[in-house]
Parts: sequence; structure tokens; C-alpha cells
Amino acid sequence: MIQLNDNARAVRTQFLKYLEPFMVVVGTVGPFATLPQLSKLYLTHSHHAAGYSLTTWGLYTTLSALWFAYGAYLKKPAIYVGNGLNTLLNFAMVVGIILHAGLTYRHAARWSPRHNVRNASHLSTCDPPTI
Repeated sequence: MIQLNDNARAVRTQFLKYLEPFMVVVGTVGPFATLPQLSKLYLTHSHHAAGYSLTTWGLYTTLSALWFAYGAYLKKPAIYVGNGLNTLLNFAMVVGIILHAGLTYRHAARWSPRHNVRNASHLSTCDPPTI
């Protein structure tokens, strides 16, 4: 480990004095990038809720909740403030997906030759592809 002299230690302390509040602001602003998705899900395009991945948003929620707990344990606002907001907003996405699309996507998961083949006029049948 590198030993810092007194002058370097003072510079580092002064730097961290300003960095911590700045990172709290960054952590607070970052989660609001989710607001356009929430707006589409709840207000304007709720009929497209099946297009959102419940697995992905559930994972985002879980991971941000773990980071929140870790930051709270360490008493580091730069970690727990933004991740707490992120947990709430991501959870709102999960709830919206469940409310508007349900837990299953049967209606969205059907194979449709009309959507999967650009020009099906050369096909004699429209059977789903075999995997």
C-alpha cells in the first residue's frame, strides 16, 4: 500500500469533501432516466407493456435494492440515495408490467409468419419454423 505524506493526505481529504456531495447529486439524478419509461408504461403506451421484460426490470430492482442495503450499511449517501430511488422507480416498472401485461406473455409470444417473414408470397404454407 502506498503511504501518503501529510500534504497528499490533506489534498485527498479536501477532494473527497467535495466529491461525496457531488456523487449524491449524481446518484439522485441518474434514476430519473427511468421516468420516460414509466410515463410510457402508465400514461401513454400501456398497451405495449408486454414489450417490456419483467425479468430485466425485476433484476434491476433486485440489484439496486442490494446496492441500497450495502450503501445504508456503510452509511454512504453516495451509494444509498441513488440506489434507493432506483429501487423505487424500477419496482414501479415491475408493478406496471404486471398490471398491464400480466405475469405471462402468451398473447405476445405466439409465432406469427406475418411479423417474422418479410415476403411470404413464395411460401406454400405458413407453418412456424422448427427449432
